[in-house]
Amino acid sequence: SRPPVAEPTEAEQAHYASAVAVLARTDEIMRSMREYPGAANEIRNALTDPNNEELQERAWASVQDLVRRLQEAYSFGQELETLISSLLESLCSAEKTAKEHLEQQQALFTQFALIIDFVIKFDEVKMKTPTMTNDLSYYKRVHRRHKTEGALSDEEVSKMSIFYAQHTPMMRLLTECTGAFMSAHKNLPVNTTSECLAAIADICRGLVANPDLRQRLKKPEETVPLCLRVMVGVCVLYDYVHPLGVFARGSLVDIRACIRVLRPDQHHQAQQPGEKQLCEALLNVLKYSTRTLNNPSTPKSLQALLSD
Repeated sequence: SRPPVAEPTEAEQAHYASAVAVLARTDEIMRSMREYPGAANEIRNALTDPNNEELQERAWASVQDLVRRLQEAYSFGQELETLISSLLESLCSAEKTAKEHLEQQQALFTQFALIIDFVIKFDEVKMKTPTMTNDLSYYKRVHRRHKTEGALSDEEVSKMSIFYAQHTPMMRLLTECTGAFMSAHKNLPVNTTSECLAAIADICRGLVANPDLRQRLKKPEETVPLCLRVMVGVCVLYDYVHPLGVFARGSLVDIRACIRVLRPDQHHQAQQPGEKQLCEALLNVLKYSTRTLNNPSTPKSLQALLSD
């Protein structure tokens, strides 16, 4: 699903072209991940009968193909890191206020929203596919025995293993990349970045939570999930960017309202097909990917909203 595309201004053109070129691959990556069959049977058979050479070769062939898929997604994550840093440099510059950034750089904010949408969709699939880490573990154990052309090095396999071992690997990449960017640009006002993220969360929440606005959406089956993912993604980023985090009293993000949008027992909106499952997954993202949820300063009522 794609939101309406704002035309890039002349100033946005270079960053926008880079973003479009990278994001053109997201559908292909997602299809590859959704159709990931895993090699559980082949691995089990090979481990059960270690002296059967045919079973060993069959398991290796299956795992090799699957690890190539995992490598493509991992490499794409590295491309995203470069793109995110580039976009943040433009979207968080000190020359403009948060309001000016949002008004004058709509095309780039749309691309940033699409990155977040992809990140959360990828992690949703990864969480449902534990065989990815099992396949990588098996590959790591046996790849030295096979002198196959194009086999990955120990270092590459280790890096991929660390990446896929994360509960939400792409979101971790996004938060680490954003954190590294903020550390490298200490002259940037944190408030500008925080205000931009809070405004995006507010816009997305409003589109979904306001019945009048929601009714006007042309393709609610696409726009509602997109808004929910982006809302949660920017809440997580805000938690890493702002020193006090997203759950603190005085946070620019109305995190309580964001959580309520994800909890059908807190509102009576008609839901899109699959929205309930998506909301449950997104509540888990807030639980497991944020930085400050379990801080002593986080209001107990907020922690309870996420733990019920």
